[in-house]
Amino acid sequence: MFLSAFQNIGSFQGNSKFLTWLTRIAINEATGRLRTRKEVDSLDEAGSEDDAPFRPRDMTAWGGNPEDLYSCTELRHKVEQAL
Repeated sequence: MFLSAFQNIGSFQGNSKFLTWLTRIAINEATGRLRTRKEVDSLDEAGSEDDAPFRPRDMTAWGGNPEDLYSCTELRHKVEQAL
């Protein structure tokens, strides 16, 4: 996305805020990738029978590990205090 913005910086006319222009590039990039995406995740387990009961796959959490997040926050605070 940033490469695309950098390559097209000359097309920025200043009619809107720079952030608005950059956001539109990000949206267009995401939309284009979704259109060309060919792999589709199936909810069915591989090799399952039609008669078999549905068993959802384990999904990983989207957020970070709470302990890691706290450690990073704590470290940031210590560095800020040291400065």
